[in-house]
Amino acid sequence: YEPNSLGGNAKEATAEQGGYVSFPEEMTGTKVRQRSETFSDHFSQATMFYNSMSAVEKQHIVQALQFELAKVTVKPVQQRMVDLLANVDTQLATDVSGALGLTPKAGKVNANAGKAKGLSQLEYVPNTAKGRKIAILTADGSTGADITAMQSALKAAGATAEVIAPHLGAIKSAEGQQVPVNQRLADVASVLYDAVYVPGGAQAINAMKANGDFIHFVQEAYKHYKAVAASGEGDTLLSAALDQKATSAPGVVTGKDGGAVAKNFIDAISKHRAWDRPDTSAIPA
Repeated sequence: YEPNSLGGNAKEATAEQGGYVSFPEEMTGTKVRQRSETFSDHFSQATMFYNSMSAVEKQHIVQALQFELAKVTVKPVQQRMVDLLANVDTQLATDVSGALGLTPKAGKVNANAGKAKGLSQLEYVPNTAKGRKIAILTADGSTGADITAMQSALKAAGATAEVIAPHLGAIKSAEGQQVPVNQRLADVASVLYDAVYVPGGAQAINAMKANGDFIHFVQEAYKHYKAVAASGEGDTLLSAALDQKATSAPGVVTGKDGGAVAKNFIDAISKHRAWDRPDTSAIPA
């Protein structure tokens, strides 16, 4: 359509102007109201979607179905659901039913369903820390220079950082400065953040190691494959929260050089998650 030159209602564009024109083709035969056979195919699109997922995404789908169906208290309903899943993917039905103590009936999976691009979220990882939200865990006695350096590095990378402490207001840094606090530890959780950083400061770290909420915050972030970093004495908090093997796992950054820690931490954040991190099931979070 194009606007009327006099400012009135729009008028339909002609074929010469690139408008759509219907072709008056003569039709013969019997006119019936009949649905295509594809209307009875309820599973091929689901199969194509599942085939298009990465291994991590397939694992999440399985876990989600296990969780939701475990809440169903009527066994025949659970059974019917896993039987339906057997028409989507045999392994999917087997993995879900195993957690429910069931065995799915044989299904009919469309072997020609194939895959499609653009369905997997992991096909595109922006490889940038821009837009990410990072938690900086602190307490009185944290090294202020570490906090300031990390805040500056994250801001330059386009990320947002929030200082979290046991109380609001400000903490007194190891250098005696007042560091503003954004969030109280009791009011937030690691699931609200994309990554976690722990600055140095012996006094602060000793207090944080004695606080189960700090320990849980780190454990949960690690278990969810998020980037975790610590500088200076901060690595001892990671050791208290995680086993020694975990402190050198993918996406975990430690070191004495704050600049190097910030660079490697931002690199880890840009990968979104450390999906190749092993043994997360051993972490009690």
